[in-house]
Amino acid sequence: MAAHDPSPASLPLDDTGPWLVEVALPVPLRQTFTYKIPAGDINPAVVKRGLRVLVPFRSKLLYGITMSDAYQSADAYPRTRYLVSCDTRQIVIAEEVHHLLDWMVRYYRAPIGEAVKLALPPGVLNEKEIQFALSPNGKTFAESEAGGIVLAQLLGGPLTRKEWQLKAKTEIKLEDIRFWEDQGYLFIQSRDREKESIPHVTVVVVTEAGRAVDPTELGRAYKQIELLRWLRVRETHFARIPEIYAVFGSASPLLNQLEKKGFIERKRIPKYELLGDDAETTADAVHTLTEEQGAAFEEITAGLDLARFCSFLLFGVTGAGKTEIYLRAIQHCLENGRQALFLVPEIALTPLMHRRIRDRFGERLAILHSAVGMSQRSEAWANVLAGKVDVVLGARSGVFAPLPRLGLVIVDEEHDQSYKQNDGIRYHARDLALVRGKMAEAVVVLGSATPSLESWQNHRRGRHHLLTLTKRATKAKLPEVEILDMRGEFKAQRKRPLLSRRLQAAIGETLKSGNQVMILLNRRGYHNFLLCRKCGHVEMCSQCEVCLTFHRTDERLHCHYCNEIRPVPAACSSCAADGVALQFFGEGTQQIEAHIQELFPDYVVDRMDRDRLSAREAHQKILDKFESRQTDILVGTQMIAKGHDFPNVTLVGIVNADQGLRIPDFRSAETVFQLLTQVAGRSGRGKNPGRVVIQTYMPEHYCIRFAADHDFLAFLKKELTYREHLFYPPFAHMINIMVTHKDDQKAAQAIQWMAAQLNSVKQRADLVVLGPTKAAIGRIKGAWRYQIVLKSGDRASLHGFADQVVETCVARGLIERPAVTFDIDPYQFL
Repeated sequence: MAAHDPSPASLPLDDTGPWLVEVALPVPLRQTFTYKIPAGDINPAVVKRGLRVLVPFRSKLLYGITMSDAYQSADAYPRTRYLVSCDTRQIVIAEEVHHLLDWMVRYYRAPIGEAVKLALPPGVLNEKEIQFALSPNGKTFAESEAGGIVLAQLLGGPLTRKEWQLKAKTEIKLEDIRFWEDQGYLFIQSRDREKESIPHVTVVVVTEAGRAVDPTELGRAYKQIELLRWLRVRETHFARIPEIYAVFGSASPLLNQLEKKGFIERKRIPKYELLGDDAETTADAVHTLTEEQGAAFEEITAGLDLARFCSFLLFGVTGAGKTEIYLRAIQHCLENGRQALFLVPEIALTPLMHRRIRDRFGERLAILHSAVGMSQRSEAWANVLAGKVDVVLGARSGVFAPLPRLGLVIVDEEHDQSYKQNDGIRYHARDLALVRGKMAEAVVVLGSATPSLESWQNHRRGRHHLLTLTKRATKAKLPEVEILDMRGEFKAQRKRPLLSRRLQAAIGETLKSGNQVMILLNRRGYHNFLLCRKCGHVEMCSQCEVCLTFHRTDERLHCHYCNEIRPVPAACSSCAADGVALQFFGEGTQQIEAHIQELFPDYVVDRMDRDRLSAREAHQKILDKFESRQTDILVGTQMIAKGHDFPNVTLVGIVNADQGLRIPDFRSAETVFQLLTQVAGRSGRGKNPGRVVIQTYMPEHYCIRFAADHDFLAFLKKELTYREHLFYPPFAHMINIMVTHKDDQKAAQAIQWMAAQLNSVKQRADLVVLGPTKAAIGRIKGAWRYQIVLKSGDRASLHGFADQVVETCVARGLIERPAVTFDIDPYQFL
């Protein structure tokens, strides 16, 4: 990076003042930051909204995104700092994504820089190590008597602040650095050569001279003639070096000779330019739509043909063929010259969906989710940004894909809570997808066998058109469901069994018939906690108010919140009782897997949960083995419950079906109903009938009974009655205000002050204030957590009062702004 002299005297100013630009930085502050444009290095005319810039921020060097075009102002703050660099080659935040981010920042009360970071692939806004260097004026000043010993340390070359302080043997204050910047003595640069945000590759390109020359003029250089002709007949007139080597063998001498003659040149180009415009399409087998599928498809295509916003709620039983409707809708959208966005809730679902979309539409598909490697994700994002992709498949963050011709948005399993972000900006991808669709005048399809109550209520209010699929596309029947009361099993076996005798027998029968089994237990690990039977002490995490989970894989205790790992103690850490008094309780997927393998040693058992998915593409390998029938029994958490289509699965067993009902959450019954219905739907999707065995200690609970009957509408009626009576969503709007701080007393005082202010206005504001109270998990990663939950029928006033009380609390110095989290439309209260 070329050095520049940022002295104000060196800027060509007119009467309107210096050139400025607003920049969003990845910091938890709800504002942009103003920077000057160094006129000597950067042409203000090319500085537009959406460019990536490198700027000094406090004592760091951060990447940010310009949120305005360059402008001039005579009122610029005199100590405004300068851009270090500006990549003007490409706008990285497209205009349609800017509009979505603007809405998101307002609705979720979010820091603009953190929102922008969500819309970019990882690494684009990484922090850079900062170095300080002397400008020409600075060198002159440092060499003078007035320069002093501190500035003189930079005469030998750029230094980081730490290196500079060690060399000067004194602390260098930030105010001094800012003063020297203002005087034009210092400028800032990054320590290492910055990496390209867009992946590039080296190609061999035919030059103008190479295209004009008569190859026979090369005489007897037959190999050079052959290579030049080969390059010239290519439509792009370039080729990657591995391609050349594959055809011509070791072609380095040929390339050197042609380059020396000026007929070719080596050139770096964005990798997305290698994606051709005529990607081959290989349609998969054509499926005949059922009458219900056909009717739903016709309504969606009618909406696509109108080219204006409308939304559909596609409610279909498991196995009803919703995916085939999605694929045909995408095809119709592409034929209309527009693009499609397909969201799925779990990263583990994308390999199967990727294969089906790729088989139908060819390679003009990009996958955007966190399990894809950084370089692959950056490449896919660059392809989308360059307009080289028609279909984007992704999980939650895929909603930010830069698609300028968006015509269709599909949100599969729209009810799934994985669409809700539970840290950082707590956005809901389903809701953002609807906003995105409205902004783009696109059709939005929300699909589910168990729609969320919010989406169903929106249908009742006329916001979504309802499309219903009541039968499976293969004409297979829904599985028979048996509820097993584990209280009776406990009495019969005189212990708390992992698997009932009935489920064990069903597994044996299924395996003998040559079919496959899926077992759901929505808790990972081996044992849930370690208890001292002498004093009752439970081994807890040192940083979080949670008990440690035992994992058999490494024989250690794990915290699932902060990742603390600890060996199993030889004695109780509270009363020092020896190891005999310590006993493990509870079960997780690891224990179920081991137990089933002991019961059925001749069959292959595998497990799918977060612990197994640490390696990249591990989920795909597990699913591929199960699909190819190398695995007989698949044990897993909720990851195995949705989106998968394995025709040989004829038995699904559900262990501890009621454990989710013990969570202090008004949505617990809805969540359990959805999970049971979804995992039950994995059974009997092929030619053989399916069955489901639900083990529970609460067989009379309505959500379990209705799930066993596959009766969503009955569950819906009962649950909506409770929600309306208790004034919970979808009949109320909610905000959870969370204060998190290392100082327990400071966090408690801040939340109590906010609660007092809110209680003073709740009568006239139609506001329900719940709390303040310590969060269900009162401490995570060493920080104490307190919360207030607000409810109101008026969303605008609810957001306004919450925003006002938090900003006043921060302004009074009771708490720092980053310590306060807004969770708009919360889904978790832990």
